[in-house]
Amino acid sequence: RDQFPLRARGRHIVNRRGERFKFVGVNWYGGSDAYGVVGGLAERPLEDICKDVAAMGFTVVRLPFSNEMLRATSVPAGAIDYDSNPALRGRTPLEVFDRTVDALGDAGVAVVVNNHTTFGTWSGGPDGNGLWYVEGSDIYTEDSWVGDWLVVACRYAKRPHVVGYDL
Repeated sequence: RDQFPLRARGRHIVNRRGERFKFVGVNWYGGSDAYGVVGGLAERPLEDICKDVAAMGFTVVRLPFSNEMLRATSVPAGAIDYDSNPALRGRTPLEVFDRTVDALGDAGVAVVVNNHTTFGTWSGGPDGNGLWYVEGSDIYTEDSWVGDWLVVACRYAKRPHVVGYDL
């Protein structure tokens, strides 16, 4: 985390020491899918995965979430191996997302938070929802979408390694 926050200097992005920071990115699926947590947690410890991401040379991770994940109260069975990830036991998907954001930062990896889907399904599910609201829904309204973004932005505002927000 000692290289964050980033800033612009001329045409380059630099770290806090003034060294050029090159965005070499990868997407870490899962937070926007049915389990509501990043993939791989059923196989390996979160911190190890994050360290491996950095060791492979990636400097930024796009971390998708769904609006449904923000409201989920539990992680579905089978999504996390709690023997390998005991600190995640009893956490909501959003709290696991928090831990993922923090573990990436601890590994020196920047994060771009991505509101990928409304519902926690692959590619938004059969409804083809490509919008930020669902017509006729009392839960997934345009106002609730704006509110969700405010919650997410405020939640990560003090984490300097969170360098972007993406739709």
